[in-house]
Amino acid sequence: MMKPTIRWAQDDDYLFLTIEVANCTNPTINVTETVLSFKHGEYECELTLGDEVVPSESSWDVRGLGVEVKLAKKEPEHWDRLAGDDLRRNWIKVDWDKYEDSDASEPEQNQFDPSQFGQGQNFGGMPGMEGMGGMGGMPGMEGMGGMGGMPGMEGMGDMDLQSLMAQMGGKDGQMPDLSALQGMEGMPDLSALQGMGGAPADEEGSDDEPIPGMD
Repeated sequence: MMKPTIRWAQDDDYLFLTIEVANCTNPTINVTETVLSFKHGEYECELTLGDEVVPSESSWDVRGLGVEVKLAKKEPEHWDRLAGDDLRRNWIKVDWDKYEDSDASEPEQNQFDPSQFGQGQNFGGMPGMEGMGGMGGMPGMEGMGGMGGMPGMEGMGDMDLQSLMAQMGGKDGQMPDLSALQGMEGMPDLSALQGMGGAPADEEGSDDEPIPGMD
């Protein structure tokens, strides 16, 4: 069996381990208060830790080219080493990339975020979209089904647009007779619009092309 490369960093409360194993999809990871064990394919290791951790507050996640393991320290203190002895292990390395440069004047764009380490993202739902089923959750859209929620449109129902235009006498681009709408409940006074006839669709010099039917 081969030992995987483990890179580690720490703050006062957590250890941040990256176990580098390519194509790692379903590893076996166990954590006790003093031991971390890992196995995947030809890679396997068991490491006695330098101090105690809290398994119930620890987590891990498969990301990129390996596994991220976040171990909660039992006591908030600095660890001198990851392992419980002083043997040299060339497969355990300090992850310097996770330490901030205290002299840096500007934070890095890809600055290490401990809160996101070793935790999978939650894709359970998009906040604020609870009402998308039927658009019921969007304010002001409650009446879109059949247009029943728009004042003055109660009589529209499923009226056929072509039939409505025929009843109003509109054709050849002319303004239809709006008096046919005057009897509808809630309809405002449209008399001021009478006489505003438009130009015929085929008028010479027009730049507009005929709009095709909606069949």
